[in-house]
Amino acid sequence: DAPAASPPPPPSPPPSPPPRPPASSTSPAVAPAPSPVAAPEFLFRDDFDGAGLAALDRSSWNVEVNCNGGGNNELQCYVDSQDNIDVRDGMLHITARKESDGRVTSGRLTTEGKVEIAYGRWEARLRVPGVLGTWPAFWTLGNDIGEISWPACGEIDIMENFQRAPPDRSGESLYSTAHSAKHSWGTGTALPGGSSEPLDLDQFHTVRMDWSPDKLEFFVNGERTWFLDRSPGSTNYDWPYAKPHFALLNLAIGGEGGG
Repeated sequence: DAPAASPPPPPSPPPSPPPRPPASSTSPAVAPAPSPVAAPEFLFRDDFDGAGLAALDRSSWNVEVNCNGGGNNELQCYVDSQDNIDVRDGMLHITARKESDGRVTSGRLTTEGKVEIAYGRWEARLRVPGVLGTWPAFWTLGNDIGEISWPACGEIDIMENFQRAPPDRSGESLYSTAHSAKHSWGTGTALPGGSSEPLDLDQFHTVRMDWSPDKLEFFVNGERTWFLDRSPGSTNYDWPYAKPHFALLNLAIGGEGGG
């Protein structure tokens, strides 16, 4: 008889895996996921959307109308006209014009009585004309100016650009300073302020003030240009920056700043 076939022997068990090495400082580690960065909180922001002067947010901005020279013997009359103040392409345009009657017209906007803030970061991305005689500015005034007048109300100049005749070269830079009853141009006691490095004025630049209860710091394109510390025992006389201010944007012509 033919032998019967027997079943195959059971397979050998697989070899045991090698022992896991003990953890050490060289073992890879998984870092915890970073916490999400909180979006900045804006107390006020204007991206100047829309088109035309009608698109200007009048709940935030006042348009000044006067020919008083800004207190600096400036030449312009500020008017409420789309020829001088225009919103387009996501930007605010302020234009100075020589009119047929010989007047120079321009624009000045303020947030007085509408947006008044103490402290925080104040910032704008802007381009200045860079033309002889122009004096553009982004600045603030204390909201009690109607009660105690200037300079006791305080003034913070986040950005000024002085286009004066050669050999003056200050117009190559953007300038920042601050005024108080103790230190102001009006009394010949102005602080020195600070300027950026020479800039390409055909380009946009970001100007900024970081304002805390005890310090003002100024930046152009992220580079600090000047700062002012609060002195111990200061009062409104020398530190009128402990209260809300309102913002101003304007283009002056000539006068004591524009030359």
